[in-house]
Amino acid sequence: MPWQFGESRFVHTNLNSVEERKDLALLRKWVVASPDLSKTTSSHWWFSKLNPKEKDAFSRVADSDKIKAAFYKRFPASRYEISRIDGMNEIYATGPPVKGTSDEVFYTRHIDGPFQLFRFASVYRCLVGLDDNTQTVTKFPMIPTEITASTGDMFGFDFNREIHYIERDPSRAASKDQRIVLKLHFTVYPKLLRPWGLLLGRLNVLYNVLFRALFLKTIRPSTVFEDLLARYGVVGVTKLVHQVEEFAGYNNLMYIGLVATLSYAFGSYAIFLVATSFVHYIRYIMTYYYRDNVAYLDFKRDVLIFKSLALAQLAYLYLSPHGFNPVSALTADPISVLMIASGYGVSMLATKALGLDRTYFGVELGFCEPKWIDAFPYSTIPHPMITSQVFALLGILKGAGSIRASFPWLLPLHIALYLAHMLQEILDVHGSKVHQKTADLKKD
Repeated sequence: MPWQFGESRFVHTNLNSVEERKDLALLRKWVVASPDLSKTTSSHWWFSKLNPKEKDAFSRVADSDKIKAAFYKRFPASRYEISRIDGMNEIYATGPPVKGTSDEVFYTRHIDGPFQLFRFASVYRCLVGLDDNTQTVTKFPMIPTEITASTGDMFGFDFNREIHYIERDPSRAASKDQRIVLKLHFTVYPKLLRPWGLLLGRLNVLYNVLFRALFLKTIRPSTVFEDLLARYGVVGVTKLVHQVEEFAGYNNLMYIGLVATLSYAFGSYAIFLVATSFVHYIRYIMTYYYRDNVAYLDFKRDVLIFKSLALAQLAYLYLSPHGFNPVSALTADPISVLMIASGYGVSMLATKALGLDRTYFGVELGFCEPKWIDAFPYSTIPHPMITSQVFALLGILKGAGSIRASFPWLLPLHIALYLAHMLQEILDVHGSKVHQKTADLKKD
């Protein structure tokens, strides 16, 4: 649910035993000797097409206890099962970022799979480095994190949900060998939902086979039609899918759509109002409390969306009796309007003084260095981010008789949740294992 703490679902380990490194070296040697290895495009070899010796080595890597331990750290073995998906497993050699071909997609922010709306189970793609790659970096902007995947490095991410891309970093020492990785795939699902999880695995296998056929058809476009497929089919649709996730989030769209449907079905706007007005407060409180291993950009995106939705509804309810005419509202209750304007004005100045990352727990979550903030309003008003917005909400409460009549609980609950979070900050109430006292006087 969008109000819950958004923990990063990235998994990572290193396969460094003698036996594991032998298997990785064997697989790399086989790829380098393959006549199908291309220097101008990416190259792929399905697990099912490998020779018996290489297939056994691949299987031993995929069944590594270290990989299982990395998953069970995030998905406890008492509640979850993890199943291999050999129909998607492959060896992959990185090609250069050629514009106008399907290889361009790897260097573009993208999500690998199409099943963003399939809930309660996940398919994971895990990459295992087969060489001492130093220059090709895999980046995950919504967490955010990045990794180069050198020999033995294993990292895994949700095939259908995690935005990522690769990038050649010229500031790093150039790699002498072509980057080659194993792509391992697993379905992760609660034990009680085994058929559901296995269904997701089968759907992803089918998609992956069909998409690979399209990908190979457009990796070297030779006709106008193939060129259009590469530019607007593979690359264009890929960009659209990732942009929806990056700026809106499929989870948020599902939730908002669900509560809107329920509100319409029961003929009650109050359902939608309750379900969307307080999400951001609860997410603030839970993220501040848990704070370890947070998916930071996911958090910022979600709270900004739901805060904007909550404020838009307050503005609608406040202005609707005045025919949505701000001048009429000012004439009816100038003190109310001045309280709202000054409250949100001070809040915007506080955000400017802090910067957006510090406003949204950048220090507490370890993404910003602590520093003292003394620019106005921090030099004048205690806890200005929250107190100014509470002042603005009191202004809405004063001037909005229709809100008090129709939804008497709405504004008091807004104010109570904001004050609860302010008290949490003042007392520094959190469950983080690492205590990090900040010098910032802030919060949204």
